Amino acid sequence: MNEGQGKKFVAVYRQYFPKIYKYCLFRLNSKEDAEDLTEQTFLRTWDYLIQGNEIENFRAFLFRVAHNQVIDLYSKREIDRKHSEPLINQEGRERDLPDETDLLADNQEKELYQEAQEELDQLKPEYREVMILYYVEDLDLSEIAEILGLTEGNVRVRLHRARNKLKEAMR
Repeated sequence: MNEGQGKKFVAVYRQYFPKIYKYCLFRLNSKEDAEDLTEQTFLRTWDYLIQGNEIENFRAFLFRVAHNQVIDLYSKREIDRKHSEPLINQEGRERDLPDETDLLADNQEKELYQEAQEELDQLKPEYREVMILYYVEDLDLSEIAEILGLTEGNVRVRLHRARNKLKEAMR
């Protein structure tokens, strides 16, 4: 890896660290785990580049690595998301949210966010995943497909089904 590639990596790190962290936090509901997996994501990406590999789409690549890290963590710990600590505690106070987010700026947003988080937790993991990547991380269908190893059509179908499940649940 040359100096130019190192500088590019630093720029990518600065640009995507908060986004990867937020993604991991939404998936894990734990600040410590999100921090660890975000660091691991960038370390693995660095190792990949040092080995002489090229990355065409850093955003998709980083989310793919983070996605795989989350799956690996779930497998290692056999985590049951229903028993994981929620982002909002029972008193309605935020827990483990990064300072960079404005998700819980006021009580109305807090209630809406809590309701959305509860509804997302009710979805199948594959539906929850596409909803987070599409609506929270603002990725397009082709990037989500690349991250999850699916076709764009499959992502579109999962997103459609997830929306329908949420609509049903919110009635």
